[in-house]
Amino acid sequence: MRKCIAPLLALAFVVSFDGRAEAQCSVVGGVDCSLQGGTQVLVTWTNDPSEHSSYTVTRDGLPVATVPSSQSSYLDNPGTGAFTYRVVSDCGFGASCGATPGVSAFFGVEDVTATGSTVTVPVTLSHSGSGGCNGGVFGIGHDPGVLTIQDVLVGSALLGVNGGNGPAFFGFNLDPDPSPSNSAGVVIIITVTYGGLSDMVPPGNDAVVAELVYTVNPTAPTGLVTPLEFDDLLGTPDIGYALAIENVPAGVIDPPVDGSVTIGGGGNGGGGPMLLRGAADGDGSMGISDPIALLLHLFAGGPLNCRDATDFDDDGNLGIADAIAPLQYLFAAGPDPAAPYPACGPDPSDDGLDCQDAGAMCGGTA
Repeated sequence: MRKCIAPLLALAFVVSFDGRAEAQCSVVGGVDCSLQGGTQVLVTWTNDPSEHSSYTVTRDGLPVATVPSSQSSYLDNPGTGAFTYRVVSDCGFGASCGATPGVSAFFGVEDVTATGSTVTVPVTLSHSGSGGCNGGVFGIGHDPGVLTIQDVLVGSALLGVNGGNGPAFFGFNLDPDPSPSNSAGVVIIITVTYGGLSDMVPPGNDAVVAELVYTVNPTAPTGLVTPLEFDDLLGTPDIGYALAIENVPAGVIDPPVDGSVTIGGGGNGGGGPMLLRGAADGDGSMGISDPIALLLHLFAGGPLNCRDATDFDDDGNLGIADAIAPLQYLFAAGPDPAAPYPACGPDPSDDGLDCQDAGAMCGGTA
């Protein structure tokens, strides 16, 4: 989907004087727009002198040049903006391409630090020019050994478009290249509006158009920087990479800006111990022996191999409330323990409580 509009292949037929239908001329093929020197647009096509005698190049519906069929290109100097070009043969059949000379336009992924078991990463849009952006398509890959994509949220820059109704279309696929392919990532398609320019994303920098929600592998070491990279080969067929400025498919735009997630300490395990909240005695489950072990620790100096697991509400402090809460949970339908529960995992908060041994069930450190 890198090219938003593919020329339709067509063949015109006319009826000859004897009533037979015969091929008259074909549509112009290979039409493409490329930027030359920043604000000039080179329009190229595949010429066919055997069928055509001339070509007319139009910009936004108005003729800018008529050239002989021996010519297969035209260099235009339209200035800054978003333009749609069309090359039409003398028999009236043509094809189009778009260009945005002098307009900077690109998607980007921000660099963020993961401080929890999940991390949200903004995807931004930056573009210049006098008109708005009406969306685009892109794919973003990640290392599946470190991150797992869970969801894609509509970005704040799109929430107020279309009279507060949000984008006209916001689609994504969390598994664009399923097994046996090893590519991991997400592909996103955004159409801001089916209306006018006033409903599009206005020019500016770092407008948040989407938010990527990942879970972090608890075994990821603290300080690891894992890349989030635009990948136009994601998806089947390949998603490509494109932007639409003022409803013009911008085939020539600035490269996207990749981002990253830095694995922080505490919040994602960061190589720290795995534990099960509420399991104070190291037997790998929560039962009545666990609050008893905490009370013995608090009032008789009894041992606790994983003080962090005993912190029932994960407030970073051990007290009698952490002994009462498990009893309420077990016998009076009280609140659940704080994460990680009911499965082992890293402590999602960075506190001063230690965990020397969480028990065999949790398999040691992350």
